[in-house]
Amino acid sequence: MPEVLIRKARFEDRYALARITIDATDSAFRGRVPEPCLKGLTVQQSAANWGRSILEENVGEHLLVAEVEAVDVVGLVLARCFIRDIADADIVERYAHEINSLQIDPAWQRRGLGERLINEAARLTSTSERQGLIVRVLKDNPNITFYQTLGAEIVGSQPYVWEGYITAEIILAWKAIENIRNRHT
Repeated sequence: MPEVLIRKARFEDRYALARITIDATDSAFRGRVPEPCLKGLTVQQSAANWGRSILEENVGEHLLVAEVEAVDVVGLVLARCFIRDIADADIVERYAHEINSLQIDPAWQRRGLGERLINEAARLTSTSERQGLIVRVLKDNPNITFYQTLGAEIVGSQPYVWEGYITAEIILAWKAIENIRNRHT
């Protein structure tokens, strides 16, 4: 496999992040959700959103990319040292950190990049006193088992509406960040 560098996202990465987000979403959900869900965001809109996120440099957020041989960005992870928009107060109290987004270019999936990005994000977020990490995955997402393979357990769910489609978010968690399994050590 070519050399992969995990690094902080830069403003010039915004179009690569947009392309990856749209392509990975399409790959995961095509045939599983209504078509309007997959057409709700253009590359330009997504790039603008990623650009704002990068420029804002929100305290407690870490946006990392996987870059192949200093040429192509092929994956991303957005992790937070806080949890947002969870209805279950018990989950918010028990877990301190969240993987908000993990996206890998479909051509680069199943090569360990998602695991590497999660491990690096966990390392960066583990500096706070509170432990525990959650990730929310739509019930329609075939990648739930990926997180379970890394040791995450289902701890809850909540309703989610995506472009008018009513579904649910499955909330998976690692009780402590050091419980994330690294299958390649």
